[in-house]
Amino acid sequence: MEDIWFDEVCKAQDLGELKIAPTIHRHFICNKLGFIVMDRLTPMKSMIVTNKKNAILQMNKNKDVIRYKWKNGNVYDFMDNISLLSQDTQIKFIQLLETMIENGYIHMDNHIDNLGYDSTTKQPIAYDFGFTQYREDMEDSKDDMEWALCFTMFQILEHCPLNQIEKTLFYRVATSIINKTYKWGDAKSGKVIPLSVLPKVIDKTEKKEEKKEPIDFLKFITDSKKIKHLKYPDVFVGSLCYAKIITQEKDDRDDSYLDFIYLVRNPNNLKDADKAVIQIFKKLY
Repeated sequence: MEDIWFDEVCKAQDLGELKIAPTIHRHFICNKLGFIVMDRLTPMKSMIVTNKKNAILQMNKNKDVIRYKWKNGNVYDFMDNISLLSQDTQIKFIQLLETMIENGYIHMDNHIDNLGYDSTTKQPIAYDFGFTQYREDMEDSKDDMEWALCFTMFQILEHCPLNQIEKTLFYRVATSIINKTYKWGDAKSGKVIPLSVLPKVIDKTEKKEEKKEPIDFLKFITDSKKIKHLKYPDVFVGSLCYAKIITQEKDDRDDSYLDFIYLVRNPNNLKDADKAVIQIFKKLY
């Protein structure tokens, strides 16, 4: 366990030196507990509510709460009011996540609870790098970098209400990467794919005679020539899985796509994923 903790600290130190994460001043273990002394950060404001209906009600009242949480069985469910983030703030978060990718890192857990602000400079930062992956030589492949950014953008949007998604720069970046019109470093570049059209665009990656079942799609795309030149094809397939579910209400999203997405984000989390999805994933990872 100490090795895992030290690995996260090392990543946090690297990213702190890049000024996109809190600066780590000291770290040590005492009585088997890890301690980190770092710059103070300000998380995005969140609120615990009773249920989804209450979250929607509160969202219409509060102008500073980004994330709403409520208990769903033994876990929490979320709804993120991304519309409260200005375009300038969205651009800064996109830039810092691009900087991570340029240096070989994919955050893999960059939801709203892990994005915030430096308490002194007020600049956007990322933190909590427990799932962050270092992908060696990723910066040598423009396509791999772009698909890493696409996957990263969809993570931010995963808990965003459908009526907000298309209005965000996060969505513009993700879909302009899909249609190959994105210019790296320019969050306002590229041609956005309307939410209503996105499923048809993704379905064009399949043969007409192929069934539209999730497992059929995953099998086809992982055997496709489209991934042969990619160093990290799992991120490409994960991005398409996100594009498949992002147009649907959360309760309607297919488990096969979600299983693949979460295997990309945490390859060690095999116990809860569908066996057929695991077999497909292992072909790429």
